[in-house]
Amino acid sequence: MKRLDGKTALVFGGTGEIGKEIDIALRDAGARCEVLGSNVLPFGVPGDWHGVMLILTKLRPDIVVFATGTMQGVERVVNHTAMDVNFWPAWYIMYCYQNYFWNLPLDVDVVFIGSSSWEKGSKDYPLYTASKAALMSLFQSMVEHYKEHTQLVRMHMVTLPRVKSKMAEKLRKSDDNRPYLEAKIAAAWVVNACTDTPGSDYDLCIDMQAP
Repeated sequence: MKRLDGKTALVFGGTGEIGKEIDIALRDAGARCEVLGSNVLPFGVPGDWHGVMLILTKLRPDIVVFATGTMQGVERVVNHTAMDVNFWPAWYIMYCYQNYFWNLPLDVDVVFIGSSSWEKGSKDYPLYTASKAALMSLFQSMVEHYKEHTQLVRMHMVTLPRVKSKMAEKLRKSDDNRPYLEAKIAAAWVVNACTDTPGSDYDLCIDMQAP
């Protein structure tokens, strides 16, 4: 596995359990890492794409990891939080690259942290699974876009099973004894996505999914 010495990484959602481990793993691989939590950029605020643009412009990262996540909105009420946190900021990132950095010689790895739940809806948390399905669709669309583009933007999707976190434990049912994936392992997958050499510079899709 290659190292990331000299690379600058930007982690959206870097203050949660998974984000913290991604931060540590990227630093261990040699990258300079900047993390953004909701205290810096309010991910749940619709339309805040300009905040994303300012951060991308300032840091010009080599690696962008989209790791924001929430299970809010599991109750059956009108609640936009799941999409506002789990999906829209990812679109803002790609919107900025497409519309404001289109003429720059980019060489960027963009990693979306998805969920294995994207393939099947859930009666218990329909908005969460819908947001993860939307994220997968955006990822697939961006892969197709950059296949036909002169800029080198490598898209990666790391689809995770349930990861051990406060968010997951809060929703765990008393009779559910299924194991959780450790956040450290999830973070290692993210680093692997950024360091493993694809078949060619235009082999943009690395889809890593738990068995």
